Amino acid sequence: MSGLSIGATPDGEPSSPRRDSGQATAPTGLLTALAIAIGGALGALARVGLSEWFGADASSTSTLVITLGINTVGAFALGLLRRPQALRPTGFLYSGLTVGFLGAFTTWSAVMVQLAVLHGGGHWMLGIGYLFLTLVLGLTAAWWGLRSGVAKTKVAS
Repeated sequence: MSGLSIGATPDGEPSSPRRDSGQATAPTGLLTALAIAIGGALGALARVGLSEWFGADASSTSTLVITLGINTVGAFALGLLRRPQALRPTGFLYSGLTVGFLGAFTTWSAVMVQLAVLHGGGHWMLGIGYLFLTLVLGLTAAWWGLRSGVAKTKVAS
């Protein structure tokens, strides 16, 4: 050691935290993109894992129920994370959890494919009912997530 204190350059000037390691830290945008990619991969794996665990295939009725359940749970979770009083991660972790994990876990495209399969099989009334139920349950779950934990205040009379 040449008498330098930690956090100082060789000429004695204070050094910035970015230069202590000799490398710049990753930009926030890159961390956010990485968190979304990792969250998305984990969300997709969770969705596929649940679908396989419950034995769903592309043309079975169980696929409709599983997709409905996954999307409803995801809407509730996103509602919880969007509450103003939520203890939620900030920055790139929040993006990774919401856009990444929940975005891949819940998917509108799966609903659309299932509606196309139902329509193609002549089950258009079931398709309309499924779409209606998906919207009602999703909106109700999101609302419930947003409203859960909200403190009830009594008005003094």
